[in-house]
Amino acid sequence: MLNLTENLARDSLTPIEEANAYAEYLGVDADLVSIPSDHDPTLMEFAKRIGVSPSVMSKRIALLTLPKKVQKLVEEDKHLGSLVNPDE
Repeated sequence: MLNLTENLARDSLTPIEEANAYAEYLGVDADLVSIPSDHDPTLMEFAKRIGVSPSVMSKRIALLTLPKKVQKLVEEDKHLGSLVNPDE
């Protein structure tokens, strides 16, 4: 958990890398993404532990449902992730 928290705290992490880290921790299959609700107890607990809003975490994971070409664009321009999730 400490490693994950340290990695997520890095500014250089792209929104897709962030999404993959959240999905991995929550046991969400990135290829068959089932987006957890903002009110999912596991997501809420994890979000609280790492200091991220459940809404942002859920929206980051939702990025994994985008076509791979779009995910690549988001990875190449980390500011694009903010446009996809304007409430950040």
